[in-house]
Amino acid sequence: RRRFQWTTEFDELLLDAAAIIKSRCRGNRLDWGALEQVFPHIPRNSARQRVVHLRETPGTDAYLKRLEDCWYDMWTKHRDTAYLPDVDWQHATDFDLVKHIEFLRKYITKSAM
Repeated sequence: RRRFQWTTEFDELLLDAAAIIKSRCRGNRLDWGALEQVFPHIPRNSARQRVVHLRETPGTDAYLKRLEDCWYDMWTKHRDTAYLPDVDWQHATDFDLVKHIEFLRKYITKSAM
């Protein structure tokens, strides 16, 4: 069995996906199933454990919380629009995570966080 080699770019992608998934699951059980869309060869639990590991880095936990809050505000304003199609926005995994990440990266200035 080969271990996945995490890079800075993969870590950033994972944190973006985690913020989106956590926002989507607010008030419900956290379901990491959508991660398979961006990390198809990595078990969900391995990706989840990587998020836990990254949050232990000083500043990352606060950054992730700010990113999640910022995304939540933007997502609630734009979900199920022409800009961010999301017909079943209450479903934890039935959405296009890649499109959501692209939208997040286009409209949220993460360096200002």
